[in-house]
Amino acid sequence: MNLKEQLYILTVAECKSITRAAEKLHVSQPALSSFVRSVEEALGVKLFERSSKGLMPTYAGELYLRAARRMFFLKSEFDENLSGLKNDRRGRLRIGMQMRRSPYIIPEFYKEFGEKYPEVEISFAEGVMEKLEKMLHEDELDLVLCDRIRELPGFTCIKITEEFLLLAVSPNHPLAGSGKWLPAYGRNWIDLRRFGDETFILQGPWQSQRIFSDWLLRSMKITPSRIIEIQNIETSTRLSALGIGVSFVKDTYARHFSFAPEPRYFLVGETPFTIEFVAIHKEEKYMPSFVGDALEIIRKGL
Repeated sequence: MNLKEQLYILTVAECKSITRAAEKLHVSQPALSSFVRSVEEALGVKLFERSSKGLMPTYAGELYLRAARRMFFLKSEFDENLSGLKNDRRGRLRIGMQMRRSPYIIPEFYKEFGEKYPEVEISFAEGVMEKLEKMLHEDELDLVLCDRIRELPGFTCIKITEEFLLLAVSPNHPLAGSGKWLPAYGRNWIDLRRFGDETFILQGPWQSQRIFSDWLLRSMKITPSRIIEIQNIETSTRLSALGIGVSFVKDTYARHFSFAPEPRYFLVGETPFTIEFVAIHKEEKYMPSFVGDALEIIRKGL
């Protein structure tokens, strides 16, 4: 932001002399005198008049000086904010996510990230992926947090974590105590094919968890004989705990659930089936360094 004209006029007013102002500005006296005349001609008014005290501002000059000082104040404020942006101390971060995750991410994120970056403006948008992708395309969001289902051309994908897709069954199910402990994963594993004749409680076909559940069932060559569709994952898990059927749930969701009775959770798949949880943004979009801290806070909160 260049305020050369305002600086020159303010300096003349301060020095009350073209000669002294020229010395202070390190320009020649004729050049500064010509500059002031050209400004006055452009404005169509005189800014200074001679007096026994030197050059004094006219009424128009006083108006000019008042406005020039405000412009320098705004420039100073702008320069400070710009410096903060360059050093990634200031800015904004607009994050989109599906509603299912928001209770486990947003509260702690606001607390921890807000304490570390108090001058970064944070906002969240919650909704279905179709809506969030549209907002990302239209630059209404900086990041969208989601499961990695497919590649989006023109977007960069940053892995946050991998989540296990667990099988949830009633604690009274005949196979509830049949899992095999896998020390490397810290969980029990069970062969999903043993549940081939069960009722499966699954999400709607448009939901990401249903997409992964279908992939897993196809990979194990299982075609459920009966499916109950429930959109809410907490509800489907609760139904499983009560013995209505079996369902799938991500381990990051399951750890936040509290049911009585508690379901039994099992790793499933030839190797434990995992889902990548990622952040996506436009390829050409500049990402401040604080985005890395933001994603780490989100990862810890899952």
